Amino acid sequence: MLLSVATHAKLTGFERGSGNYSPVTADDIEELFFGVDGEAPAYRVRRAGDLFVVYGQTGAGGLVAVVGEIVGKSFRAYGVRELTAAEAHAFRSAGT
Repeated sequence: MLLSVATHAKLTGFERGSGNYSPVTADDIEELFFGVDGEAPAYRVRRAGDLFVVYGQTGAGGLVAVVGEIVGKSFRAYGVRELTAAEAHAFRSAGT
């Protein structure tokens, strides 16, 4: 599932909340949501209560999971990690 078109269209930015980000940069996360050089972003979303778990690919090709919430017009990330081998396989198999 992607964020709904209406929800994605409202997002204008990205915020870093407190949490673990190493080795992923804020630019990596922004590329995940908004794409790179005009390319469409590639991600999948799972809702977990008030939070979203976003699985996606950064502009550099890294596969990550981002946990966060939508606050106003921004996505506030609380934590990021690289996907496990099994998660990366599932992500690639989903055709995202």
